[in-house]
Amino acid sequence: MDGKAGLLTLFALGATLTLLAACGGGGGPTLIFTHGVASGDVTPGGVVLWTRVDQEGDVRAQVAKDEGFSELVVEGKQRSSADHDFAVKLGVDGLEPATRYYYRFLPPSGDPSPVGTFETAPAPDAAPAVTRSRRSTRRATTHSAAALRPVPTPNVTKQSCQNTSGKRRISESE
Repeated sequence: MDGKAGLLTLFALGATLTLLAACGGGGGPTLIFTHGVASGDVTPGGVVLWTRVDQEGDVRAQVAKDEGFSELVVEGKQRSSADHDFAVKLGVDGLEPATRYYYRFLPPSGDPSPVGTFETAPAPDAAPAVTRSRRSTRRATTHSAAALRPVPTPNVTKQSCQNTSGKRRISESE
């Protein structure tokens, strides 16, 4: 290789490496989670997960039965956009009732989100675990504590999905 060809090759390699570094190492933009994570609309078989990033990009969501994410049960992906203020909101279905789960969001490159946790509601036919409380007044009446019921999950539409059991689904929420 002569001097000019070697210099051009070196310049092209340097430009490529600079571009890869600017994009977060070639995996996409480096997204920053600006508002942590949240979960809600919990049902016996599902939940809605939220996060927000600082710019447009693909965000993966993972749900696992353990804090170390070695028992992954759901993995899905959604693209954040300015149209939705870079918020990512995913509906997850097919989970087991009365089970604790851990979740996180992963950008194409950069640091993952903080880990969140939620517990699915008990099955509708499960015996409610209600703690009875008593209070007495001068008339010696007793009152029982009221039990709460699960709130239905709003309609969700299918987004991209990849799961480990074939029955679990993750979808973009409306």
